[in-house]
This record gives sequence, structure tokens and C-alpha cells, in this order.
Amino acid sequence: MARQKRQPAPKAGQKAAGPVVEISCREVLREISRYIESDLDPGLRGMIERHFAGCRHCSAVLDGTRNVIVLSGDDRTFSLPSGFSQRLRSLLETRSPEDN
Repeated sequence: MARQKRQPAPKAGQKAAGPVVEISCREVLREISRYIESDLDPGLRGMIERHFAGCRHCSAVLDGTRNVIVLSGDDRTFSLPSGFSQRLRSLLETRSPEDN
């Protein structure tokens, strides 16, 4: 799932940092529902939070997903056009940033 990225060599007088653990956009998007529902172990949740802090695309998807949840819980309901879900999924898959 997560992969380690090698840190640059420390400068004179600095301590060497441990490896940076990254999580890809694809992995974040796969776990976004569990993130919103607080259904993740603390380590994975922390990696995802750090990813959101540095990734505008995934942060926008998170905000959009939360908005959809709020709208779907609203008393005012509306019907989506036929095939909307498939088109949205296809669009999101084509616009997802490449894995790091």
C-alpha cells in the first residue's frame, strides 16, 4: 500500500531523518469513504491526512465527497439523470493524477 521515499542526506549538523512514508492519490481515493467515517487505523489515517495537506486534487475530492453527503442528507431531494454515476466515475478515473 504505502511506499517509502528516501530522504536526502542530512546537511552538516543535522540529524538524519527516517524514511518518508507516502500514500498515492489512488490509495487515498480508495479509502476516502472510510476516512470520512473514521473507519481507519490511526497510522493510515495520519498518512492520508498528510497527503491531503499536500495534494490539492485529493483535498478537492474530499470536499466534494463531503458536500455530496450533506446534500444527500438534505430534505430536498432530486433525481440524478440516468447513467450519471457511471459518467462521473469515468470522469474521475480519467482525471485522477498519476500515482507518485
